Amino acid sequence: MSLPRFFVTPDQLETDTQGTVTRARITEDEALHAARVLRLVVDDRVVICDGSGLEYLGVLRQVSVAECLAEIIAERYGPAEPRVQLHLFAGLSKGDRMDYLIQKCTELGVTAIHPVFTERTVVRLEGSKAAARTQRWQRIAREAAKQCGRARYPSVSMVEPLEEAVSRHPCRPLIVAWEEATEPLRSWLDRPHPVSEIGWGAVIGPEGGLSSEEVECLIERGAVVGGLGPRILRTETAGVVLVTLIAHALGELDRVAKDGDGGWSCV
Repeated sequence: MSLPRFFVTPDQLETDTQGTVTRARITEDEALHAARVLRLVVDDRVVICDGSGLEYLGVLRQVSVAECLAEIIAERYGPAEPRVQLHLFAGLSKGDRMDYLIQKCTELGVTAIHPVFTERTVVRLEGSKAAARTQRWQRIAREAAKQCGRARYPSVSMVEPLEEAVSRHPCRPLIVAWEEATEPLRSWLDRPHPVSEIGWGAVIGPEGGLSSEEVECLIERGAVVGGLGPRILRTETAGVVLVTLIAHALGELDRVAKDGDGGWSCV
């Protein structure tokens, strides 16, 4: 059975004179969840993650709804973290489709999620509404990361136009799923590919898909464009399928989960 997992900020970690992490403070919603929902008690073991990819094995020494203190006894690099960064550029969609997409792609190992406006985007988010929605998506990513055992959760960007997002976060290769493509993406993904130092990128459109003009602009940037089969997929389904195919191409689906006590280095 996996241990309860909590995310903290770096300033919630205490170190000794050698820089070794010795204690962690779990506060706010995470402390409330630990004390009231999970009903953890002193001497229970937990996993603490600071978003760097490292995770710490801790023993609770104090538990309250305001703050929990954990003594750190071991550390390791999170075994569930992907070996290659993957950025998902997702056309903004209606209803709870983005919620679903963010949750599932977090489970599949996406590094960053960039919701984008496209020519056929129906939903419009601006100002405080956009900020609130981004915070919601970030919470969904965090909870999904905890559930699936990741040591960090994807960053979720504020919504911006597709072209600006792709320019701001350059990726090689940049892989575009398009229902009008004449070639399947699988044939390209099955080839050997060198490891990218800046990370891979994946692009899906909203309801209605990407326009031919948008796809042409992406091709001019060096994007690879292909289809996901003969059926028209909903945008959230297309995102999950595309990320799964990329994860397979990168060997992520060939890895197995390590034992809960495996790989820890005592501190």
